[in-house]
Order: sequence, then structure tokens, then C-alpha cells
Amino acid sequence: ILRWALDPARSYSRVPLRASTSISVDGVAELDIVARRVAVRRPLTDADVLDPTTTLSELIQRLAIRPYLFVNGLTGVSQIVTVSDLNRLPVRIYLFALLAHFEGLLAGLIVEHYPDEGWIAALTEKGRTHVEDLFALKRKDDIDTTRIDCTTLSQKLRVVAQTAELRRRFGQETKKESARYLKPVNDLRNRLAHVKGPIETGEPDESGVGDDLDAARDGVMHAAPFSKRRNPAWLAGVERQLHVMIGTIASPEARR
Repeated sequence: ILRWALDPARSYSRVPLRASTSISVDGVAELDIVARRVAVRRPLTDADVLDPTTTLSELIQRLAIRPYLFVNGLTGVSQIVTVSDLNRLPVRIYLFALLAHFEGLLAGLIVEHYPDEGWIAALTEKGRTHVEDLFALKRKDDIDTTRIDCTTLSQKLRVVAQTAELRRRFGQETKKESARYLKPVNDLRNRLAHVKGPIETGEPDESGVGDDLDAARDGVMHAAPFSKRRNPAWLAGVERQLHVMIGTIASPEARR
């Protein structure tokens, strides 16, 4: 096992095992690379195995608990997925779609609360200028649009943080609490959108919680990693938070 796994062409830290009389994987060896020895050798359990019909949402949540999973095929284990697979295109597209869905619902919620476009006052002067300039440019090009369509996700989140009734719908009383709660969503968008590091933060942006919020889309577009081994639990937490916020907006209570 050691000679095969520690070969420079592989350098594996975990190796699937099967008995000599078996055609399918029935165990796993976890290696201590530094000591060059088998640290753990054990049979597979249900917690190690992933059904091929598992959703990407469940995959993200399960990889936050353990760093690798074996995927069952027709005749047994067919492949291994690890934390590094969270950087692959299917996961990027899923997260980008989740963020886009959330942003669309959030825009609708803001418009319902501010039918007279009073939400613009919650933006910074620079933000208001940006929205008005983009709105004028789109209208000049004969594009059917509204001012809320000319805002970034960061700006929409700022409106929520600055509006007492909106932030209370997500369970926050103060602007500071709301900014802290919304920051991971902003960070994820920025990691996907602007290819920033997975845990670095930048200067405050329109949301008031740091420019890392805008990150999610660019990772999809530029194929840069947005998750590393040290933070799959963070990614799982943001993904859960997005589902909670989407549910909050979609619930009858949130539409009152």
C-alpha cells in the first residue's frame, strides 16, 4: 500500500482497499505521509459512502464533515470525491445559480418594501451615482430595466442592513448584526466573481461588510478555486444560510 500510494506520481493520503476475493472496495487506509506508514486501516461504513443521486447541496454539507467520500456504482464503489472537487465547475454553477436566485428574490423584497424606490437613499453617494448612471445608459440603449436591476448584490445587501424592517425579517436587530450575518454571502459571491482567496477580506464595500461579498460569479467565469481544504465547513455554512434566507423571503410571513 505504502509503495503504491507514496509514489511521487500519486502521493495519496487515503487509499481504497478491497479483499483479494472481492471485486469492490470494502475498506480504506489512511496514511501518515510524514511517518510513511498506514495510520488507520478500517472497513467502509455508511458515512464513507455517497449515493450517485446525491444532490450537490448534500455533497457540500457532507464534505464539510469528512474530507472524502466513496461514490457507489452499479457494482460497488466507482470513484472518490474529495474537498478539492468543491472547486469543480458543477459546484461553481450550482452556487452561482443559488446566489442568482437569492439576489432576484431579494430585489423583489426590496421593491415591495420601497414601491417608491426610496431604497436608493440607503446607498452611499457613490452607489447612488453608479445606479443612476447605469440606469440612464440602459434606457439610452432602449433596454427595459428598473433601478433595482442596476444594483449589485452588495448594494442590495446594504439596503437590507440599513432598513430595520428588512433586516428583522432575517433575525437581526441592528445594522452591525445584519452586516455580520450577510458578510459570508458577500464573501462567497466575491470568491466566485473576482477570484479572490477563499478566506481573505478586503476594504469595506457598498454593503459595509467588505468587498469580498461580490465573489461568486467570477470563479465560475475564470475557473479559480474558491474553496480550500481549510474551509469546506465555511462553504457549507454559507450554502445553508442562502437556503434559509431564500426560504425566509419566499414564506408568506416575509411577504407581508
